[in-house]
Amino acid sequence: DWSVLAEWFDDEPLARLRIEFASHFADLLPSETVEALTREGLADASPALRYHALTLVSHLNERRQRAVLAAAVADEPDTELRAEMKRALKHLGRG
Repeated sequence: DWSVLAEWFDDEPLARLRIEFASHFADLLPSETVEALTREGLADASPALRYHALTLVSHLNERRQRAVLAAAVADEPDTELRAEMKRALKHLGRG
């Protein structure tokens, strides 16, 4: 039952679990929820969680993808993640 999952999702305190859940069910979640989780994950101290959150970006519309990536890339300390964000922004710029 989706309502049980939605209730769990709303009550889950661990960002890692919410982001992992969202990566499997992003198309069923409101876009605002996916964006908020993506931003939360990209701001986390854990590079692994930031990388996982980066996979959620593709579930946003292009305008929101640009906004989320532009905000995150400026503060990203990991060179590989920053390069991945820049590649994604460059790809979005072609569209």
